[in-house]
Amino acid sequence: MGIYIEMNIFFDNNFDVYKIERILNIKPSDCKRKNETRMSPFNKNEHLEGYWSLVTDTFEELDIKPVMDDLLRKLEGKLEIIKEICKENNGEVCFEIVPIFEKDNLPAIYFEKRFLNIVNYLDAVIDIDMYLNWIFDLRVYILSEDEMEFQVIYSRKIQGAVMLFTVFMFACQYGLTRETVAENFSRTGI
Repeated sequence: MGIYIEMNIFFDNNFDVYKIERILNIKPSDCKRKNETRMSPFNKNEHLEGYWSLVTDTFEELDIKPVMDDLLRKLEGKLEIIKEICKENNGEVCFEIVPIFEKDNLPAIYFEKRFLNIVNYLDAVIDIDMYLNWIFDLRVYILSEDEMEFQVIYSRKIQGAVMLFTVFMFACQYGLTRETVAENFSRTGI
């Protein structure tokens, strides 16, 4: 179980993404120019976009706040520069939030105004890529010497994860605050 966040800046041109490290004075987690990326699966004559990526450590948390605070600390004082780089070079910022959780430990994902203001300032997008560590029981019953029965028992908690994600997306769409979502969600009894 854990959460990490990536901030990616994508360039669908030949911009030298290696300059960004020097300009921001931040070592990227990864970066590649467009001509260094793999070929597009949709157009075999074209590479995927170039990118500059900053990834937080994976926090063994179910709450996004400490992870978000870590990322925003790294970006402190750099937002104007990032915006200018994107404007001059047709870059796009994407924040990718990646919770990894188990059936009984659902993550708390919400966005504080500080983060949403940054997303708006950078004209960025937010992607959420959820990973469920699927835990199940595998039971083997020996019915006779030459016959066995396998039974896989999946948890019903996956339904709760799907419902949590649906409520979360509804909250984001209608701009509800963390407190309002928590208050209304606690009434559902999930």
